[in-house]
Amino acid sequence: AVNSAAEAHREHTRAEANLQLAIRSLDGIIDNIAKRGTPHSVELDLDEPQPPPPETVITAADAELLQTLLGFFDAFASQNRTDLKAETAAAHARVGDIQQRLGRLEEAETAYREALGTYEHLAMESRGNATCELARAKVLNELAITVSKQGDMFEASGMHFRATRLLEHSPALMASNEGKFELARTLNLLGSIWDRMGFSAPPTSPRRKGPEPRGNPPRPWDNREFDMLSSYARGTDRALALLHELADSDPGKAEYQLELAQCHCNRARRSWMIGKPQDA
Repeated sequence: AVNSAAEAHREHTRAEANLQLAIRSLDGIIDNIAKRGTPHSVELDLDEPQPPPPETVITAADAELLQTLLGFFDAFASQNRTDLKAETAAAHARVGDIQQRLGRLEEAETAYREALGTYEHLAMESRGNATCELARAKVLNELAITVSKQGDMFEASGMHFRATRLLEHSPALMASNEGKFELARTLNLLGSIWDRMGFSAPPTSPRRKGPEPRGNPPRPWDNREFDMLSSYARGTDRALALLHELADSDPGKAEYQLELAQCHCNRARRSWMIGKPQDA
């Protein structure tokens, strides 16, 4: 009986090692594909509401391969193991990033929603886990970008607000540079949501310019939208304060400097759109 128990333990250990190797291999493939579009440098275009995406060197065949790999992650996660669920959520999020880069917005939305659902399940299992909360906030922001590009401004803004609450309600994240940066990024994304939808006309214009929202025809600006835009402008000011704090603490970090420059651009646009060009 002792020998049998020892052999069973050895088999379990080998199986666990093989599983972890498979997970690392799949994760490595996804990461390799994702990095193909990562630029060595970024040139900021001040006429764009957000930094341009990396040059896409990912093919449709890559995207199909990623979907197959996600099937393996989902199969592993079905074992109801917390660590594998976290890996699966991260894999879905990375695939969402890649699909978004390819312009496959519906596929990106599906991947992000899968990631978000898994992270929310994990959050219930380990309440207050800062790593999980940060991951949820990041996925909410990317999902919001994806749906806003499809024309749903109000769902997108709701997701950004959810991300804001997640970050603000975590003392650990608000004490960390990662958490502060993601909050600044969230507020900056809220401030640029109108630009991402193509609404470039000021509120005094008789009609807005931009893509037609999902299920809603173009119409004149209303008071609620003007109030939302004004509140987003205030959020941009808060983002600037956070980013200046981060940039002062680490002047050499390009990520901070890029977001800071973009935030200044967004602030100038918001000031113009709410009829206060002197604040730009």
